Amino acid sequence: RRVPRHPPLINRGYHARVATVRAVLDAFLDATFDADGQSASSPAATSRHGDDRVAEARHENAFGKRRQIVSLGAGFDTSYFRLRTMLTRRREETLEKETRQPCSLTFVEIDHKAVIEEKAGIVNATPELRNACVGGDGVRRMGENESDGLLQKENKNAFADGGGYVMCGCDLRDARALDAALSDTARLDPNVPTLFLSECCLAYLEAEEASEVLRWAASWGEGEGEGKSLDLKPPPLRAYFAYDPSLIGDANDSKTNESARDRFGEQMLLNLRARGCPLLGAEKTRGVAKHVERARRNGWEIAGAVDMLAASKRLAYENPSESRRVAFIEPLDELEEYELIQAHYVVSWGVRGADDDAARLLRVVDRSA
Repeated sequence: RRVPRHPPLINRGYHARVATVRAVLDAFLDATFDADGQSASSPAATSRHGDDRVAEARHENAFGKRRQIVSLGAGFDTSYFRLRTMLTRRREETLEKETRQPCSLTFVEIDHKAVIEEKAGIVNATPELRNACVGGDGVRRMGENESDGLLQKENKNAFADGGGYVMCGCDLRDARALDAALSDTARLDPNVPTLFLSECCLAYLEAEEASEVLRWAASWGEGEGEGKSLDLKPPPLRAYFAYDPSLIGDANDSKTNESARDRFGEQMLLNLRARGCPLLGAEKTRGVAKHVERARRNGWEIAGAVDMLAASKRLAYENPSESRRVAFIEPLDELEEYELIQAHYVVSWGVRGADDDAARLLRVVDRSA
């Protein structure tokens, strides 16, 4: 099947999004926390770049640690396969001279049941993806042919490979189903450093539904019950990182001052609604400050946000050679439209954990200048 060719304006935006998320994921694997039981002086904890070759070199320091990534509304994203391939390559390259085990990664994807079902089929039908799974045999429905006695019945809404990859079909608006997906199906440990990732997901929920997802992620594993960490002080180390479309400015100003209206953003909302995918919570998170306010209101004491225009400039500063390469491949005659579009997307983040570890984790997810 031929891949459609998009204009440079679209491709540049996609690149900025992918490079920003990759920088956060790579830094999360490479950072060292007190929670790992190791020295927290690793230089990788403060090094962040979008270039794959640089990121791969940094993975040399990712040994003996456990990491958990939970992708909310994962869709058909392939981040797991990139990370798994890099970790496998690093393990093979250091096998003869290293006795330590590389970073142990558990990657959980959550989306609608139909999406998970279709994606599992694609993974198993695509040799590159199937071979990248632990065991080299793709994913299977959890509970099928299990002989270890841990799974008593087939789970029709979950798939897993032979090691750290789990795909769960459930509704993000159902906190109880989310709890079951993480604690029962994926068997995540709330005491292991965990990153919740959300790309173009929260904005499509009603404002209160998105807030509930953030509240759930902030408190996951801290209540009573099997598999939960009870009364831990400080709370287990975790962060969330989200990428979403967003309106600009203050809603009240827009109503009283015609010149303050975000006409581009209003048209963006109309276009998406006409395509059947309205941004239900956009008005309640208008402007960068509202994203920060929402995070703090829902359990993330340490929070921040920037628009993608600022995040793109951060990428160019961190990796100027990559910025020049992209500009050469996808040239733009005028930057104004690109900058306008980027200003209508926001990356936001929140961190919880012990003071020192929280500060280190903040350096991982913070994309402000």
